[in-house]
Amino acid sequence: MLSVYTRHYPPCQQQDPHFRRCQCPKWLQGTLWPYQERVRKSANTRNWRIAERNPMDLLAKPPAQKTMPTNYFTRKEFETIVQATCRYGYGGGHDCHYRGTRLRALVLLMRWSGLAIKDAVSLERTRLDEDGCLFLRRANQCACLRSVAAESCCCIAVAA
Repeated sequence: MLSVYTRHYPPCQQQDPHFRRCQCPKWLQGTLWPYQERVRKSANTRNWRIAERNPMDLLAKPPAQKTMPTNYFTRKEFETIVQATCRYGYGGGHDCHYRGTRLRALVLLMRWSGLAIKDAVSLERTRLDEDGCLFLRRANQCACLRSVAAESCCCIAVAA
């Protein structure tokens, strides 16, 4: 059972947490059935009636935004990306001198293996065998996949 109470802040002179008519923030507290967890959350309102109307609606997460899935790169766009990694030079600092080559290997790995960037950057070299095959495991799936990567991607990945 959830109940509404008020947290009074200055300049409000009230002390009673159940006083309804001030403009101090309203909060919810109680337990949620069947979990019996203690809940204490802001109702995000200063109006007692709004907080009391349906407290569970105030605790619910906002609906996720509907996003359109991104489309694949065209051949021309992909070639432009690969050419940009060829032009990428060492700009100093404590980073690797082979930064452009490593970026090109990442882009080609993602293109030919179908890996997401999260999975591609955490891929270990032990997953690449002598035949140029990758043993893949997606982070959000339990299935193991065996994929043949492009030779250029494998050569660059081994060199970098």
